[in-house]
Amino acid sequence: RPQIFSKDPRDRIYALLGLASDMNELGISPDYGLSVDVVYTQAARAMMVSGQGSISLLETVNFPKTVIMPDGHSDNGVPQRIASWVPDFWHHGESISLPWAEKGGIARLYTPIKPLPSDPQGTPLHTSRLLPTTDNKVFGVQGIIVDEIVCTGEVWQGNGDATLDSNTFDVTLVNSYFQEVDALCRLSSPEEKVQKDMEYVNDSWAMRIMLGDVIEPNSRPRRFGREDVPPMHQLLEVASVLKSLRQATNEGNERAREHLLDKVRAIDRKRVTPASSLFTSRLDVMTAKRPFRKNLNGYVGMGPHLAQPGDVVVLLCGARMPYMLRPAPDHGVGYYQFLGEAYCHGIMDGEASHLPVTDIYLV
Repeated sequence: RPQIFSKDPRDRIYALLGLASDMNELGISPDYGLSVDVVYTQAARAMMVSGQGSISLLETVNFPKTVIMPDGHSDNGVPQRIASWVPDFWHHGESISLPWAEKGGIARLYTPIKPLPSDPQGTPLHTSRLLPTTDNKVFGVQGIIVDEIVCTGEVWQGNGDATLDSNTFDVTLVNSYFQEVDALCRLSSPEEKVQKDMEYVNDSWAMRIMLGDVIEPNSRPRRFGREDVPPMHQLLEVASVLKSLRQATNEGNERAREHLLDKVRAIDRKRVTPASSLFTSRLDVMTAKRPFRKNLNGYVGMGPHLAQPGDVVVLLCGARMPYMLRPAPDHGVGYYQFLGEAYCHGIMDGEASHLPVTDIYLV
């Protein structure tokens, strides 16, 4: 991705205005009397409102947000706090959507939800419903509050730049990650694991969640399917054996070590498909994501590392995937901080569209 340099953070917006085909619709004019946070907020709102109500810009929100002027200070020495729903155009931080966008693919992290049908009043849910606000730092949109997070797992730390075929890749970490997600899944009843289109049960449910229900064979993202279960089982089997092998080596148990090495060779001989081509990139993309379990229906999913109990999963009208929000009671009822995208197993095919639509205000 080409780098864009500027001495003033506001030029991340102003310098590109002349290249924008919708410059007139955006209604933005350079004004260096405005602080950086005001400029970024103005630009984000203009792009979502003028873009025929498209809220896809939310997929580029990044964390942490730290807008600092080049001299090391914010305007007038006062820290500038960008609203949670506004991208920090100055610092890339942990961009939610960049992993796929950099590969020339669709800018999304998880499998997108299927277009939502109409609500009971017949109004389509797949188009944005923006709400007017008197405060420019507040963005209003209608959506469905699906459920509240009741517990979370540990953040998946990944394997750095290592690949499954390299000597530096610690496959036992994958096994620990799977067990983390699987433990949350086992808290739910068996019938909740059965989907109408793919009746995967037991550990295959956890497999789909830990990968965001996406694999990338030949860099062509698609949903995790039945054919992906055997190679994933193989990967987890290798991880389990290697974990035991490491323990036997540390204990100096040569007999157990040789036995486990034979098991590794046997697994390699029956290889179904190279696991690295299917799962390496996905495991890398899922780095810094945290598994969670929802309260009422017990569904499990993956969300941003910021996730914690009390956060909510929502389906915003016009969005391509669920988002995670945190209630902001200091602002009032219906106000939330935006945390990022989420994958929630069990609502990605429109199963939650029967729930009531409500007003949601992002601060």
